Amino acid sequence: MTDGSSLSGPLAQGKIFPRLLIDMLAVGEETGDLAGSLKHITRRYDSELDRLVQTCTTVLEPLLIVFVAIVIGGIAVALLLPVLTLTDSLHV
Repeated sequence: MTDGSSLSGPLAQGKIFPRLLIDMLAVGEETGDLAGSLKHITRRYDSELDRLVQTCTTVLEPLLIVFVAIVIGGIAVALLLPVLTLTDSLHV
């Protein structure tokens, strides 16, 4: 950047960052508003991350409830099975 080269060029060659990010960065370089472009990119990916976390949480909640119910049901069966076995052996 100090010698006047662009920032988006080397990022595009690395093929690590998404194309949208690189294009938005290039537009910010061309317009001379790199700081504004970086702020916009930050807001965009921050909102995308919030949406992803919300989706994962929404999917994970019912799965955790079912898992806890299975564990508690297993404990209940493990506690009641010896009692029922003992009462069956008394009738013989």
